[in-house]
Amino acid sequence: MSCILGLVCALPVHPEVCDRGCHPTTTQQRHLQFSHVLELQNKSIAPWTLKPSHFDKHIPEAYCHECPDPCLKSEAIQVQVYFTQPKRNLTTGSVTYCLCTYKLAVGCTCVRRSAAEMSSRSCTFRSQESS
Repeated sequence: MSCILGLVCALPVHPEVCDRGCHPTTTQQRHLQFSHVLELQNKSIAPWTLKPSHFDKHIPEAYCHECPDPCLKSEAIQVQVYFTQPKRNLTTGSVTYCLCTYKLAVGCTCVRRSAAEMSSRSCTFRSQESS
């Protein structure tokens, strides 16, 4: 493990923000297969399906479905993923790496709708004090 960390830390990384379209482009960068530890998408009251993300086809991303309660709406639970993108200097031919970020949906949850959305669906919630 320390060898891998040492190798990664030895790579020159540009602190600048990456260009748009910052995606891994080689199979070497995609050698890790990501998967969810628990199969919660079929047990959740905010169901979702896993589809290849537009960031990388090998990393599944959650796609939210409607909540069973019309007074609630489905929201994605996101994590920020960091990866490096190689940048080749056309003059010298040297390669440096740019640190990039991507927000990845890993699951979904049902949340209350806004007051305007709830009134259009004739939703009412009891306050917790009255229970």
